[in-house]
Amino acid sequence: MRFLCLHGRGTSAHIFKSQTASFRLKLESLAPDTTFEFIDAPFESDPAPDVVPFYSAPYYTFWQGSSVPAIKAALERLQAKLDRDGPYNGVLCFSQGCSLVASYLLYHERTRPNTPPPFRLAVFICGGVPLPVLEDLGLPISSEAQQWDDETRRLLLSKTTDHSWLKRKNGTGLGAATDRWAPVPGTCPVIRGLERQTSIFGLDLTVKPADMRIRIPTIHICGSKDPRFPAAVQLHALCEEEAPLWDHGGGHDIPRGKETSQRIAELLVKGMSRGEEWVHPAVGGLA
Repeated sequence: MRFLCLHGRGTSAHIFKSQTASFRLKLESLAPDTTFEFIDAPFESDPAPDVVPFYSAPYYTFWQGSSVPAIKAALERLQAKLDRDGPYNGVLCFSQGCSLVASYLLYHERTRPNTPPPFRLAVFICGGVPLPVLEDLGLPISSEAQQWDDETRRLLLSKTTDHSWLKRKNGTGLGAATDRWAPVPGTCPVIRGLERQTSIFGLDLTVKPADMRIRIPTIHICGSKDPRFPAAVQLHALCEEEAPLWDHGGGHDIPRGKETSQRIAELLVKGMSRGEEWVHPAVGGLA
């Protein structure tokens, strides 16, 4: 299976390749024919705060600002990439890359419902859908949903700009995940369970348009200590019910430990099998 790989805001193809190296190495023995193409977003940007201690410039973003026109322009660039260099069987994405792919698939369902999407499988790591996109597609955005979105973004920024955990780790040997992503009492949101609900952190899915869903097989990898975890749960709720959502127990990052890397590799193998068997409901499958 051939994957297109889309990084998060303020990082790069090189960084995303490094961040995923551990589980891709595990995957080599499980699915040796799998290939990954990492691409840079088109605009240079400030670095994501959490990459500065580890990776040097350049850093990129898929869109500037957060308006619907800016996101739609990014979708057009993605379509041009797919037309030029596709086909791809799957897409592997992190953070903003997930927002790009999720938006693409939701708009595809709205504008081309009888045309198979260009992927058989989407792997979302710390994903989410921009609320302006959902509103543009007809889902009312409540003040509660907007508050969740604003607060979790603020909390993520506070976590990723605080590098004191590096000094604690170097000074005491404490694990980075525990120090860095531990909830701050009184500030971090209380995370609900992973079960599906009709209201997901302020998004009322009972008024969701019927075509607002991602049909292809998906895998959702996230960490319940991630301040943006609610966004990942919201995205999961817009996908098919059998889509796995796996909590790796950390924060807004890609775990690289031996056991977690093995688990991610196994999830990808199962997802690829589902993707190969997937049939588009309107036209009888992908070409």
